[in-house]
Amino acid sequence: MYTYKSLGHSFVIACIDSSCNLLRNTVDSIKSQNAQAQIIAVFPESTYEENLQMASGLCEVVKGGSTVTSLVNAGIRRATSDWALVVFGGSIVRQKMHDKYAYYVDDERDILFPVANNKTNFVDGTMNGMLVATKTFRLVGDMPEEENLEMSKAFWANDAIGHGCRFKAIVGAKIC
Repeated sequence: MYTYKSLGHSFVIACIDSSCNLLRNTVDSIKSQNAQAQIIAVFPESTYEENLQMASGLCEVVKGGSTVTSLVNAGIRRATSDWALVVFGGSIVRQKMHDKYAYYVDDERDILFPVANNKTNFVDGTMNGMLVATKTFRLVGDMPEEENLEMSKAFWANDAIGHGCRFKAIVGAKIC
């Protein structure tokens, strides 16, 4: 049923805490396994310029808005590959994570996310590890920039389902 497919993907790192040290940990974990991958760090609009300059020595840096979804939106819009893997700053991306996801992708309408804390639905689950096709993201549109993350995810998921997308919760793909 599931077969391996090679997925060209970018990493979008949502730096919610504006911490360059957390970003460094995440970038190092990505570069140790894929030195050529596009890595985009997205910081909140309130981030100090000094932090942005330090971060720019690690990877491409973009400013988002003030919500988690604004960071995700800004990062995925900048991704140049076919797929974007969203990771939160400070997380360690495990070896071969993209290979694990590749087995479960049927087509570009699939949106994958890890099962974490026994949450298997997109709205209640984590976005740390969400994989989405950049073409699909552009078709569905940006996630609403609400303060309530679950509400934003619910509205966006509804739009995505309306465009024929499928949400797939992947066991064993949790990013810590």
